[in-house]
Amino acid sequence: MEERTSFPLQWDKLAAAVAYLSEKSRNDDNFSETKLVKLLYYADSAAYLRTGKPITGATYIHMPHGPYPHDWKETKRRLEDDKSITILEENIPNGQKRRRPIAGVAATTDALTKQEQRFLDEQLRRFHDFNARQIEDYSHDELAWRITAQGEAIPYGLLGFRVPGSDTDEVRQRAQRLADSIRERGYRIAHDVTPR
Repeated sequence: MEERTSFPLQWDKLAAAVAYLSEKSRNDDNFSETKLVKLLYYADSAAYLRTGKPITGATYIHMPHGPYPHDWKETKRRLEDDKSITILEENIPNGQKRRRPIAGVAATTDALTKQEQRFLDEQLRRFHDFNARQIEDYSHDELAWRITAQGEAIPYGLLGFRVPGSDTDEVRQRAQRLADSIRERGYRIAHDVTPR
């Protein structure tokens, strides 16, 4: 199997997925821009692992706060210009600010199939109780995130493996060996890999 880093971006599906997740999360006190992009990442991952193609086709980039869609700043601006979402800045109890996406007036989910909506719903349930920091930390245990450097594209072919533990040279080397083995065999598998 050819390892793919990216697929063609399907703008209509990306806008629909963002609107869908934002609307479904309107009562989630932990919902934020950070959580939104991680939900997109995990929904695209689940779709890829089960069907061989992601929902949105977004290319995810290794960023300090976990995987983000390529050129997220421009994507977000376009989503706001299209009135698919509005980003509200909220004060939260710890004195910090949260950027909360709200489904916009032009938001539509017509571009999503029922199966794609199920993948999105699955991630909403899976990460319901996570705040931005928790889902960010969770994403840092992804094999694909651990073996890529900041600014690099995250290969779809390595999604689904988690390597929990501190980010030591030994864990990174073990993750790299595992990634190389997966690449050689052409596997697409989802499970946790616990360090010894």
